[in-house]
Amino acid sequence: MKNNGNDMEKKSTADYKHSDTQETPDVNKLLDKKEKKRQKKIEKKNANVKTDELGRPYVVKTASSVYSAVMAVIYIVFVLIASGVCSFFAVSIANDVFAFQKKEVTAEISLGNYVTVNELATLLGDEGIIKYPTIFKYYAQLKEETDGFLPGKYEVASNMNYDALLDFFQNQTINREIITLTIPEGYTVDEIIDLFISNGMGSEEGFVDAIQNGDFSDYKFIQLLSEKKLSPERKYRLEGYLFPDTYEFFKDWSETRIIRTLLDGFEARFNEEYYDVIEKSKYTLDDYIIIASMIQAEAKYSTDFELVSSVFHNRLAKPDKYPYLESDATIQYAFPAHKNQITPEDLKIDHPYNTYLRPGLTPSAVCNPGATAILTALQPAETNCYYFVSRANGEMLYATTLAEHNKNIKEIESEN
Repeated sequence: MKNNGNDMEKKSTADYKHSDTQETPDVNKLLDKKEKKRQKKIEKKNANVKTDELGRPYVVKTASSVYSAVMAVIYIVFVLIASGVCSFFAVSIANDVFAFQKKEVTAEISLGNYVTVNELATLLGDEGIIKYPTIFKYYAQLKEETDGFLPGKYEVASNMNYDALLDFFQNQTINREIITLTIPEGYTVDEIIDLFISNGMGSEEGFVDAIQNGDFSDYKFIQLLSEKKLSPERKYRLEGYLFPDTYEFFKDWSETRIIRTLLDGFEARFNEEYYDVIEKSKYTLDDYIIIASMIQAEAKYSTDFELVSSVFHNRLAKPDKYPYLESDATIQYAFPAHKNQITPEDLKIDHPYNTYLRPGLTPSAVCNPGATAILTALQPAETNCYYFVSRANGEMLYATTLAEHNKNIKEIESEN
C-alpha cells in the first residue's frame, strides 16, 4: 500500500494537464457556432421583410391585429351611439315630465268612477297629452298619488307637467257644480231617485241599473246580502241600504258613484257590534233591515221605535199564533204613490208586501231606515205587546191582547 502511494506522488503535473485538456470542450468554438446560428435566423427573418426605397421595413399587420383594431372601432362607435340614445331619451322623458318644450295639444278627458292611474295614463297618452304613459304611472307611484281621481269631464293641455296633471284630476273643482242634498229617513228608493233627478242628477234608468246590477261587493253588508237567496218578488235589491243623511255630490257624478256614496253612509254607521248580534241571531242582516224599515215607516217619533220593534219581534217569535205582522206601512209600499189613509179594501189586496195576507217579513225593506231604527231593530224593548195603533198626531197606543187593541182603536176613532 505504501509503494502505490509513492507512485501516485511521483506522477507529474504535466500528466494531469494532458488528461484535462483531452476531456474539456473548446468554449470559444461553441460560442462561435451559437452566434452563427443566431445570425442565420435574423437573416431569414429579414429576408421576409419588405422595405421601401430607403430600406425601411413596411409594417405588415397580421389578421389578429386587424380584428382587434376593427373591434375597438366598433366598441367606440357603439358607446357613442348608446350615449347619444340615452341622452336623447333622458331629455325626451324630462321634457315630458316637466313639460319644458312640448307641442301644444288640448283634449277633453272624461273620467268615470274609480279610475286607476294606469287607466288615466293610457287616456292621457292616447290623447297626446303625455308621451310616456309608463313613466307617468311610475311618477304617480313615486309621489304616492295613484288614486283619488275625481270623475267628470276635464279640459287638459300638453303644457301641463305631471304634477299639474295629477293635482288637476284629484282636486279639480272648477266648473263642477256641487249639490248638497238631504235624504230624509224613511224615503223609498223611488223617492230617492226622484230627488236626484229633480236636482238634475242622473236618470231613472241609470239609477235603477246601478241599484239592481251595480258591483258593490267590496261592502261587507252587500256580501251578506248576496249570501241570502233574495225573493224574486223583491222590488229593489238595495232598498233599505241607501242610508238617509245629508251629502255633498258633484252634479256630474254617475248614478253608480252617487249610490256608492249612500252605501258609504250605511257602512259608516253600521257598527261592528251589529254584525256580532246578527251572527248570534236566527235572523239575517237583511231581515233586521226589513224590520228597521217597518219601524221607521210606522213610528212618527223615535221614542216609539223600541216599542214598535218589540211588537214585530214578539209576533215573529210566535208565528203559529201571530203569522201576520199586519203593518200598514207595508201596504203603503205596494202603492205607486203614498196614500193618506189605508182603507179596509186596501188590506185585502193580494200583494207580496201585504203583511195582512202574506206571513212573515216582506221580500225587502219598505224604505231606507235611519240609524236609530236600525239600532232598535237589533235591540227591541222587552214587552208583552203584540199590537199598536197610532193617533192622528203620531202618538202610539200598545196592547198585549186583541181586545185591548180593539179598545184602543175605538178610542182613537172617537177622537176624530
